[in-house]
Amino acid sequence: MPVPLRFWRDRLVASDPGLARLRMGAWAVLTVAAGSAVLLLAAHLLGVSSNIALMGAVVGLMTTITVQDATHAEQQRTLAASALVSGVTVVLAAALARSTLTSGAGFVAVVVAAFEARRLGPRAASLGMMACQSYFYAVLLQPDAAGWPWLLASIAAGCAIAWLVRFVVLPERAPGVLHSELRSFRAAVAVLLHQLAAWAAAPDDERAERRARATLADINDLALRIDARLARFTAQDPPAAMQSLRDRLLAAEIACETLLAGIGESSGASATARGALASACRALCEVVHGDARLAPQAWCAQVAATAGALDADWRWRWEHAGEVLGAQPPWSAALPRLRDTTVPATPPQEPRPPPQQGRRRWLADEPTRHALQAGAAALVAVLAGHAISAEHWYWAVFGAFVIFTNASTRGQAAAGAWRRVLGNVAGLALGLLLAELAQGDWPLQLALLFVFIFAGFYAFQGLQAIYIALLTAMLAMLYELLGKYSPGLLVLRLGETLTGAAAAVLSAILILPSRTGEQSDQETVALLREAARLLRSAFEGSLRGSPTDAVRDLDRRLQALRQALGPVTGRELPAYASRHRTRLQQMAALVHCVRHCCNLLALKEGGWREREDLRARADAVAENIGRVAHALARPGLVPALRELPAVAAGPEDAPDPARIAAHWLEEADAVLRQIHQGPPTRCSPA
Repeated sequence: MPVPLRFWRDRLVASDPGLARLRMGAWAVLTVAAGSAVLLLAAHLLGVSSNIALMGAVVGLMTTITVQDATHAEQQRTLAASALVSGVTVVLAAALARSTLTSGAGFVAVVVAAFEARRLGPRAASLGMMACQSYFYAVLLQPDAAGWPWLLASIAAGCAIAWLVRFVVLPERAPGVLHSELRSFRAAVAVLLHQLAAWAAAPDDERAERRARATLADINDLALRIDARLARFTAQDPPAAMQSLRDRLLAAEIACETLLAGIGESSGASATARGALASACRALCEVVHGDARLAPQAWCAQVAATAGALDADWRWRWEHAGEVLGAQPPWSAALPRLRDTTVPATPPQEPRPPPQQGRRRWLADEPTRHALQAGAAALVAVLAGHAISAEHWYWAVFGAFVIFTNASTRGQAAAGAWRRVLGNVAGLALGLLLAELAQGDWPLQLALLFVFIFAGFYAFQGLQAIYIALLTAMLAMLYELLGKYSPGLLVLRLGETLTGAAAAVLSAILILPSRTGEQSDQETVALLREAARLLRSAFEGSLRGSPTDAVRDLDRRLQALRQALGPVTGRELPAYASRHRTRLQQMAALVHCVRHCCNLLALKEGGWREREDLRARADAVAENIGRVAHALARPGLVPALRELPAVAAGPEDAPDPARIAAHWLEEADAVLRQIHQGPPTRCSPA
């Protein structure tokens, strides 16, 4: 069946929540275009070196990806500090450029200071990244140290142009971003419904199932992103709109999970029954698009037609899911008017591996450990890079630095190095091809340069390999415009980058190593304990705050585990860790069960919530969760799991909330027993 054009439009809208990527690409192009034009013209009129002008334009461009604060006020403070830090760093790099020894020592010192600064918070981490990139581009462009007043003025002007582009020409407003994110959420739901219809029609198609589950994970990430924005900003009238929208987002997300789980349950049904499921998904997709209204009776009749694929309980759940997505979706709610100020809150703790036994306290400190690893990698990269090329050694140092910006374990460092190698190889091929085609045609070279800048910064969030490839191609065009291009130069850059990647991996393995499995176990234990607490509180009626807040805390624990294991589970890796993928799947399944139990308790009022047999089963599952968490926290301990008490069965011909809750508890316990079996589910020491 041909895929409708609207499906691809929805995919495009869902892939860029809040137009963040499009905005970043536009910021980058406008900043570098305006900065280059203004500063090169000023340099020509004042008789200053063009390298000084280019330095200011590049610093302004880098603020696009380094200044990522929540509000305009915070962004402006970080941008102002970036101008100061970059100016000092560039002048230092220009002063130390007399020899490779002094320049390399300065680069290593800046790298160590940048990673140590992470202990001071996100702003200090951004400024550290800005300092390293400024030092690198100063070594690349080689501005004259004697012209340091003009150098500082150029950097200040470049940051001022970046400020105008960011806050005047293309400002980012919290209400507009929220509206765009909800639009992306709606498009993602429509994409999922289309994929579910395709999966229902072909239940044996593993790719269709994989695509649907990937889209569901994207919906969860987007819902968490919107929920974090709502929780972070203060709201004006209407006062209840904030919590109402958060509740609707969670309900819509759980409705999507319900629909996907129902398709999975129907895999053994007849073709006619599966066709009814596909028709129901397509009809609901039309409602989500706004092409039709959800008529409760018509929707119930469509769900009733799936009797050969779904039992009474599942049909009841599907009816409620359709009502949530069709009658009370988050995109139709009254939006709160967000102010550009944030609610003071304790910043969430980043996932960190546990301290290693036997280390001194200062060596067990995460920023210090990371700084020592990055500094050692930078030092090795300086020496090895200089052995390859005395003029272009800095590429090796920059390659090692970039890998450590997103890696804290040796497995994450190896995965980041591999992706960087792939991106550079692809960018080298693209750059060589286009440089030869555009040779001598400077208007085409200039156009391609801006195309690569826009596309590269568009891909910066979430598409790092593509970003690296486009950055390499962009450098080919820049070298061509500056008259320095040669195929051998790009090949040399690839060799230096490979050297830096190897230095980073060796440093992560040999210098105070931390295993991905340790970090995974730590995040898994935190997630399990949160799930046990939530399950007990939900059935005892002792939740603190709203149920949405409690469920979102559990979701963020799962998100932290995904961030810890995500770098090492990609299928593009030479030997991706299937055990890490198994761990993620198991934890996602457990969170799925607990979320649906809590949602069911919130939906249905009545005496079934106080049934002692159901509460006893929930207590047994919560205790088993705690025992598994204790076993992971103390390797070698294998506690026995409790058997679940029986729950009195209700009538099979009618939906029974107690039976549905008992089913989710049983599914959660089954996942726990898989984890409890041992080595196949524990993370490998990567």
